[in-house]
Amino acid sequence: MGKYPFPPVTEAVIDIRFEAPLTEDLQAKLSRKLAKAYPSEQIVTNHGLIVHVDGNKSQVKQEEQKVFRRANDDQNEICLVLSNNLIVSQLAVYPGWDDFIARFTSTYDCFKKVCGYRKITRIGLRYINRIDISEKDGIVPYEEYLNIYVLLPKVLDPTDGYSLQLHKRFPDLKAEVVINSASTPSPLPNCVAFILDIDVSRAVDPPQHDREIFDFLLQGRAIKNEIFEAAISDASRKLFYDDQRLT
Repeated sequence: MGKYPFPPVTEAVIDIRFEAPLTEDLQAKLSRKLAKAYPSEQIVTNHGLIVHVDGNKSQVKQEEQKVFRRANDDQNEICLVLSNNLIVSQLAVYPGWDDFIARFTSTYDCFKKVCGYRKITRIGLRYINRIDISEKDGIVPYEEYLNIYVLLPKVLDPTDGYSLQLHKRFPDLKAEVVINSASTPSPLPNCVAFILDIDVSRAVDPPQHDREIFDFLLQGRAIKNEIFEAAISDASRKLFYDDQRLT
């Protein structure tokens, strides 16, 4: 997607999950070390319930998890430090792969210096795209713009909204791809938006060393780009040259 002047990316994410959790003190230390790249800090507590079932007995335990959220001054470059995850995110306007992967590299280097080696259990690369399409007489012919869509009988066409999910394995890369597509409100006047969300991940024998990690991310990006191009039509591609569609 780097060839488009105005790609439809609303968020790009690299997510690494680790086997051994970080202590809250170590999370806080890492957050402080990231302050130069991400000056803004928010600390959020996530609440959840864990249910343990043993025979006829069940036990419910409340769990709290601290999330240290770091961001730049524009709030579009984000890093989340969780107990088991390091997440690097880029919100629109997407600057391109080179800038994004360079920031991830710097952030991950900082993580390793503070936290040391941690066994990786999953690594993921996710791109959420929003394609805004103009209405024509109150109808949006999204099948002219997307090659992934719901086939409907006449009685249901046109529909007021849809969502779908696809799963695909890539054995050579030991990766799984999850694709979500759905209609959603558009911030642009007289338009309807469609989400094309592509998540490439590897949880089977995930890479542990830097070179293997970056090789996987490059291969995952290539798969993501191939899927994206296959999922859109030339009508969509024309939209990515229109600077008026930026938000």
